[in-house]
Amino acid sequence: MKSFVWKYFTKINKTSAECKLESCNHKRISINGGSTKGLIWHLKLIHEIINDEAENSTEPCAKKQKIIEDFIKFPSINETISRLICVDNLNFHQIANSEYLRKSLLKDFGENIPKNSSGIQKRFILFYDIVKQNVITKISQIKQNGVKFSGTIDEWTSGANRRYVNINIHFVNQSQTNHINLGLFRMEGSWPAQKLNENFERFLNTFSIDAKNDIIGVTGDGASVMVKFGDLSNFFYQKCYNHAIHLSVCDIIFKENSEFNQVFRKAIIEDSNENIDDESEFEDESKNENEEDDLNDDSDADLFNSHMNIITKMRAVVKMFRRSPLKNDILQRIVKRQYNKELMLILDCSTRWNSVFESGKRFLKIIDCIILALNHKDIKKPEMWNDFDTNLLEQLLKVLEPIKLASEALSSNSNNLLIAEGTINFLLDELQLQENAFSSLFYNSLLRRISERRNDLLVHLLLYLKDGNQLASDKHFKSFSKSSIQKYGIELLQKYFKNISLDHNLDVSHDQITYNLEISLAEKLKQSVAEYSMVQSSNDITPNNFKKEFQLYERTKIRSPLLEQLYQSLMTIQPTSTQCERNFSVSNNVLSRNRRKMNDKTLSSICFLKSFFNEN
Repeated sequence: MKSFVWKYFTKINKTSAECKLESCNHKRISINGGSTKGLIWHLKLIHEIINDEAENSTEPCAKKQKIIEDFIKFPSINETISRLICVDNLNFHQIANSEYLRKSLLKDFGENIPKNSSGIQKRFILFYDIVKQNVITKISQIKQNGVKFSGTIDEWTSGANRRYVNINIHFVNQSQTNHINLGLFRMEGSWPAQKLNENFERFLNTFSIDAKNDIIGVTGDGASVMVKFGDLSNFFYQKCYNHAIHLSVCDIIFKENSEFNQVFRKAIIEDSNENIDDESEFEDESKNENEEDDLNDDSDADLFNSHMNIITKMRAVVKMFRRSPLKNDILQRIVKRQYNKELMLILDCSTRWNSVFESGKRFLKIIDCIILALNHKDIKKPEMWNDFDTNLLEQLLKVLEPIKLASEALSSNSNNLLIAEGTINFLLDELQLQENAFSSLFYNSLLRRISERRNDLLVHLLLYLKDGNQLASDKHFKSFSKSSIQKYGIELLQKYFKNISLDHNLDVSHDQITYNLEISLAEKLKQSVAEYSMVQSSNDITPNNFKKEFQLYERTKIRSPLLEQLYQSLMTIQPTSTQCERNFSVSNNVLSRNRRKMNDKTLSSICFLKSFFNEN
């Protein structure tokens, strides 16, 4: 559209135009770059002429050309504030008091942010409410497809001595396993299992989830109140496998008078007997045989008390170097000559068994340097460690290595009961293959603890639905007949799926996990997991009743839509409650000393949105 100014101006060249009005005496105005802005202002200020034709013009305006920003969805100011809090870990005061952030947000959004922390908090909660409503809508859409959820639950005590419960839901959507962190709710006063169950149902209702009909299983720890909570509920309660591993290892290596100490004591006695001087063969034959060959109980105890168990000995050496700058300097000079860098000894934590593995691994890596340092003229403590101790520590770490690998595999986000079954069988098989002083101890302890938590019939039902053939006798756990498994499956269908009509096909995903491990044990673990996680695809078959579902499956080895729905729902049940532990770690970082008075809703909102931003 041609500008109205050219009725009053004549273009002289590319840089100027001449006014046609006589009162201007042919004045020239600059039009650099073709802009008519100067001409418009000249008419308005000098001649009091404005564009009165623009409003009456019927000529269409030229289409504005789109740029790349037009295709990008930019976050709102409330979302930006929420990301600063949840992703960048800024608190409300820092955002409210930052002049740089204030100017930047004003420039980007044309809006001033509040100058006080309570105003920032309100904007944060507003965004949380929007995201929560979107999550509720998503959950409702998933429920319409007949999908069942499983949950993970755990309790946490904050630095302000407040107790909270975290809940996550897990589900299969479009052939992928997903989870949603629902946040925290506060436990005030005494919380018996009945009260926990009521509040659990009430909390899920705020997300449009019916605990009695929509939840098929919940995973938590083995605390008595949690176990009773599971007994009172309408769903499976799966005790955490990682807690079983933790308890079984701690039972052996940290408890006083444990079997671990007895094995260590026996090893010391055998080592001492092997080193008895040859002169004992020529002692007086008239001595009593019992006096020659046996050590009485008192001498055994004295011998053991004169030696510490291997972990205590390692810890004593580590503490000596870590607490003395002089001795540590001596050690690090030796280490630097060999490795061209310093390698500090790691002190283990008595409440985290895997720290023993890391501590021992570093200890053995620089063991030659440690021996040299202990024999240094300024230390002179060679008796603190010897080759026998090194051999025992190597045996212990050889046992702990597959346990650590299995624990990390069980903590994967993509886990399920079948992957866990492969992981556990790998671990128990590996311990059975090892022949050293400690492997049988750990095997028996792990088998006992895991058996307390494993739902044998549920696992065998999943194995049966996986391919229909895996009914061989269990190597480590109780086995069941095919009829018992089918009967159990019918009970589950009657309990959870009697009101569901399936008129759609379900895709089956292949459960896959990948671990960046560096030894052959990792490959064994991967193979074991693969055997238990490969699944068959389903067909659109709809038998008339639950018994015929299994009869047809027995003939075809193909899951009908109803059995597929049961299988997929059971596969969402988590073997561990590790996801809750991750969320508690996040919450603990949020509640610093200066933020311990944060109200419960704000803390839950931060925990919820941190997970939301990580997933999106």
